[in-house]
Amino acid sequence: MKITGVLSLLPAFVAAVPNVTVIPLGSKDCSSYPGLIRTPAADITGYLRFEVTNSDDPAIDGLLATTKIQRWPTFQNLSATVTTLVMDVRKSTRLAKPVFRCFNGALEIVGDGDPKITVSKDWRGAQMMLGDYQGGPGYKLEPYAHEIDGVRQEGVFVGANGKTTWGFGWERPSQEDCVNGNSGLDWYSARLQGLEYDPSVESRAWGPVEFEGFIKVFQY
Repeated sequence: MKITGVLSLLPAFVAAVPNVTVIPLGSKDCSSYPGLIRTPAADITGYLRFEVTNSDDPAIDGLLATTKIQRWPTFQNLSATVTTLVMDVRKSTRLAKPVFRCFNGALEIVGDGDPKITVSKDWRGAQMMLGDYQGGPGYKLEPYAHEIDGVRQEGVFVGANGKTTWGFGWERPSQEDCVNGNSGLDWYSARLQGLEYDPSVESRAWGPVEFEGFIKVFQY
């Protein structure tokens, strides 16, 4: 008599990142972002937030971006740090999280001098960071639309160089994290996937990831 395992009788369900056509929306001004404040006095939006969407692990959909201070040593300074954007493991919008906006065509965090958000080019692997690192600019974070089979999808998604798929990896805090201005909670790193080789840096932008998905901008 043939015995069929219980697991084989269960329906298989594997979420997958949808195959989308990426459409640049233009980043010369803020008109492509939600929350545009229509005034001749400034090119600016209201407050924005970033959230994970359409990932191949639905459990992380809805996670919001927050800041994380990381030690990124250089040859000149082994203690150098940079503030990156990571995805908070707590979905609650009531907890303190940073807000962003578009100003003069560029996304920035609100407060602390309003630094621009860029995508790192170096071997640390295409993470969103605040400002430049080692004196050199990162890729500009830009707005995109998605289409599936010719149907425009709702929302505005962020990426760079025509890429909008992000890889997410769970990371634990170290002892250093707990005393370096961070919360001491774990987080998901976010790395933009598929960026081409940049000859101005030593290696291709990449990084180990567990899940893939998109990052959507919404008005807060």
